[in-house]
Order: sequence, then C-alpha cells, then structure tokens
Amino acid sequence: ETLVSAIGAAPKILEAASDPDTAVTVFAPTNDAFKDWLEMMGMSVEELVADTQTLTDVLSYHILPAVVESDDIPVGTIMSPTLLPTTEVEVEKLPDGTILVGSNDAKVELADVKAGKSVVHVIDKVLDLPPYDTLASKAMSYPVLSLLVEAVGKVPAVLAAARDPHTEVTLLAPSNDAFAALLDSNPEWESLDDIPEQELMEVLLYHIVPTVFTSDAADAEPLTLDTALSGRTLDVQLDGNTVKINPSTDNAQVLLPDVTAGLSIVHVIDKVLLPPPKPTIAGVANEAGLSLLVEAVAAAPQILEAATNPDTAVTVLAPTNEAFVKALTDLQLTKEDLLSNTELLTEILAYHIIPHPVESSRFGGRKTIANTLLHGSYLTIQRVAREVRIYTGLLWHGNIGNDAAKVVIPDVPAGHSIVHVIDQVLVPPSGPWNHVIRWLNSIFG
Repeated sequence: ETLVSAIGAAPKILEAASDPDTAVTVFAPTNDAFKDWLEMMGMSVEELVADTQTLTDVLSYHILPAVVESDDIPVGTIMSPTLLPTTEVEVEKLPDGTILVGSNDAKVELADVKAGKSVVHVIDKVLDLPPYDTLASKAMSYPVLSLLVEAVGKVPAVLAAARDPHTEVTLLAPSNDAFAALLDSNPEWESLDDIPEQELMEVLLYHIVPTVFTSDAADAEPLTLDTALSGRTLDVQLDGNTVKINPSTDNAQVLLPDVTAGLSIVHVIDKVLLPPPKPTIAGVANEAGLSLLVEAVAAAPQILEAATNPDTAVTVLAPTNEAFVKALTDLQLTKEDLLSNTELLTEILAYHIIPHPVESSRFGGRKTIANTLLHGSYLTIQRVAREVRIYTGLLWHGNIGNDAAKVVIPDVPAGHSIVHVIDQVLVPPSGPWNHVIRWLNSIFG
C-alpha cells in the first residue's frame, strides 16, 4: 500500500508504471521496509508524498531500465544503471542464490513477480541513495555561486528544475560578483529580496539553455541559442581563448567552463545577463529592413498598438519595401498621400493580418480561406510549385496564378506572432460586395 501510494504521488514514475509496454526491473520495498525507512528519515508518509522530487529520486533508484530476472544475475557482484540519472546500484548474488541489493544490502524476499512486460523483486529495505549531482547540489558546492543559489531558491519553478536530476540543460551561472553588480545597478535593490519575483524569474530563465553545450562548441562565428525564457535567445562566441556570451550587449565572459552537474553542464560567468525586450511585430519588421511597413504601421494608431504589444498573437503578411513602392505607383498615390489617409492605410494593413498565428507549413496544395482583421475580407492561400501564393479574395476554382503575391521569407518569429514577408502589397476589395462578385466570377466567369 505504501509503495502504491508513493508511485501515485510521483507523476513520472506513475506514467511509466501505468504503461503496459514498460519493460523494467523494480526492486519493490515491502510496507514494513518503507515504514522503517520513514522512521529513520523522521518523515511521515504524507510528508514524503508531498516532497515529489525526493520521492521521484528514491523510486527512480529502485528501477533498472531493463528486465533482469533472478536467473539472469550471475553469482558475484554486478553494477547496474538505474533510472536515477548518472547512478548505478550494486546487485550481489551469493552462492546459495540469495540476492542482495544496494550499499545497505537489501535482501530480495520474493523474486520474479511478473508485471506486464516488467519484473518485480520484493526487497526488505528501502535502498540507500548514493551521492548524485543536480544543478542545485553542484551550485551549492561552489561558494562563488551562493547568491545564485539564493536567487534560485526564491523562484519555485526554477528551483524544482534545479533539484531534478533528470534536468538536462546548460546553465550560465553568474558569480557572486556578477549578482553584486546587478544589485548595485539599481538603487532600490539592496538585496535579492528587493527584485520582483517575476523579473528575477525571467532573469534566471534567460540563463538556461534547454540543450547541453560545452565550451568547445563555441566558435569565432556567433552561435545563437534559444533560452528557457520564451522568445529570447543569446549568442555564444569564441574571442581568442575566451568564450563570451552576448558579446555585442552583455559581453559576459565564461570564467569556469564545463562543470558537470548530473545530466547538465554549468558555465560560471562574470555578469548577470539581462533579457532583451520581448520581441514585437514592429521590432521584427524594423530588424528585417521593412522600413516602409514600419512607417505605415506608425501612421495607423490601431495597428501600431497591436504591432508594439509583445502579447499580440497573429500572422502578419509583411510587404517588402519594393512591394510598397510598386503599390503606390499602381494606386497612383505618393507615400505621403497614403500615410496621411489613416482610414485607407488602416484597411490595407488590417488586410495583411490573420487573427491567429499560422506557420507556412500549414499551407498546402489545398486552398486555405483565411479571414483577416479587415471585417468581411478574406484571403485565399495555397502552396503551388513550392511557393506559398496569396490571392486577394475568395478563389474556389483552379490554382492561384503566378501573378499573385508570394511569400519570400516565411516563419519569422515575432513574440507570439509569426511574420511572413511577401513580395506584394495586398489591396483589399474596394466595396463590401466586391469579394462576392470576384468569387462568383471565379466560378462562372
């Protein structure tokens, strides 16, 4: 009953235990074994169940990642990996067939209990866990990272990941001097307690790369890496013999590279990295050199508000500068004429916005009818000959022609939004029934 309760409180273990295809070996302590262990630890069942991380670690150490029946164990001692990362457990078989497990010699009392594709050996003790590294334990072993440890302890989500031996990331760990400099940068911050929790969480997440990279991956060419802070990246570059992080902004240096922490890697750095502002549609358009689009958006207050809001989640079909120049010629307007006509400008820009994010991979050979932010106006989008083409209006008959607007740069991330750069300005139908007439013409004309 105690083991069942424990498994039920550890989601990762419960998921594996509930899967009929799981094929592992479980050393299952008896209820009496759990009670003795809890008494030794000074814990109640409720306290153990509430401490999900400790519970998961203990249970993981009792599971081997392959099926090992008692007859498969040779006389003598073997070391077997467990589901607790980077750990092994000692299994010893005596000449009389007795099987002892772990450093505290737990005895197998009942062997080879079938459980689907797995096998269970009942043991008379809870296995003593060996020392094992996590990001938290490794950081605590370095006095130079004591302020980082304090900061992580203030953010529960980050602390949970730091304590989890299954975490497999790269941590850029600011030194105490780096945190001291951060506190000195704001007269209102005398200690880490003065930094708002949300801001501190974002700073910490920006120091976590969700893949493992060692310092030898750095090169003279900057390497851009995603971080755990959504939408924000950082650059890693080798400058001589020094690895630098965000050399053009933070210019942080790696002081101590490649510290192993369980499945993760830690690089101690000399500065706290400050997350860049959340990306917006307007910012992405500016960085992409779409200067005429940026000017147009700035002249349309309703569009500008959405384009500068990092929480906006839409798809923008963004015309190039050349597309705007051609459109002005076709419409017989000067740039000043268009920018001063707020109503027309807003309609044109709204017609380039689909009210939810859509990646280009969603557009296939079958036509997609997309509504836009211009009320009652639609676009037809189709992939033809590997090109994503855009027809202004509804088109049911035939494929979209080669003279239609085309996506030239797809899938540019802009916060929660997606920008597709296109080679034409999309001019909306001139009247409320125009798209219906064009639809009828496409069928009967």
